[in-house]
Amino acid sequence: MFNKQIRGNIGATSVETISGSLILTLLVLIAVLVYFQQFRYDPALFNIQLGQTAQIQASPKKGGGEASLTDGLTPPGFKAMGNAETFDKTTLSDKIDGKADLYLESGFVSMTCQRFSNAIKPDLWYELFVYDMGAPLNAFSVYSNQRRADGRDSTASLIAYTTPNALFLAQGLYYIEAVASQTDASLSSGMENAAHEFIRKNAAAQTEHSAIALLPEEGLLKSSIKLMLKDAFSYDKFTNMVAADYVLMGTTTTAFLSVRESPDEAAALADGYYKLITNDLGGDIIATTASAVPNMKIASMLGDYEMVFASGNVVAGVHAAKKREAGEVLAQKLAGSVGGKK
Repeated sequence: MFNKQIRGNIGATSVETISGSLILTLLVLIAVLVYFQQFRYDPALFNIQLGQTAQIQASPKKGGGEASLTDGLTPPGFKAMGNAETFDKTTLSDKIDGKADLYLESGFVSMTCQRFSNAIKPDLWYELFVYDMGAPLNAFSVYSNQRRADGRDSTASLIAYTTPNALFLAQGLYYIEAVASQTDASLSSGMENAAHEFIRKNAAAQTEHSAIALLPEEGLLKSSIKLMLKDAFSYDKFTNMVAADYVLMGTTTTAFLSVRESPDEAAALADGYYKLITNDLGGDIIATTASAVPNMKIASMLGDYEMVFASGNVVAGVHAAKKREAGEVLAQKLAGSVGGKK
């Protein structure tokens, strides 16, 4: 029995020794493979890195080449700090790490940025960011979804506001930010100048943004302008609806409008919304007067007034007016603006 135990111990020790040797040999082989792998050239890997670097670096300007979106935007008394940089979907996070998803999820195409400094005081500078969002709806969506609470109306556009050290606006396909190195009057003036010039050079096409331009200016609370992509005022056919609040006759009243494909579609939407209010939601039909907007229909819902009409290919109206008189005044202003600009 003693001899069997010794033979058993020796056998176990041999197995452990062999297993340890095999593991050690395997580790040595792995180390050798790793050592030689570091010298292996992987074209795909290097192509990706070089492609990203090319996007981050500013493209040299060539005769007949495409101009940068920041060309010609240098304000008087300022100078450009180097060339413009362009970023695409794969490199945007290299520039604005932590915020890229907001743009990427909203139709982002590309972003061009450039810094401009005070010609006399180079430590005073701002950086201009121009985002091509692919469509006006996308640009306005980004603009409205991250509007800052301390924003003040800008002279540049209805769709623009400023903060002590920055300016933000949406223009056509583009969302624009200008952010200064510090709070300074000359920087604020320079950013406003650049915004005005960008708007002049990039007039918005008659698309979704034209609806915002149709809003009457008198009494408008610019910070209230919003875009409802679907189900506006609980009507499933009210899509891409622009709405804004107005202060009239001591009360705040909401106007809305949407540019549609045709006059027939606009008229059908006006009728559909009115039927929703009066048939499905139990609103009371209110007779209109001779001075009311042509073709406008009015209903009362729990003491508030709903007004809707079509003018050309635009459906428009007033939502939840506390005073009928204020609602009709706003509807008249809206009809005049739509009729004069569409």
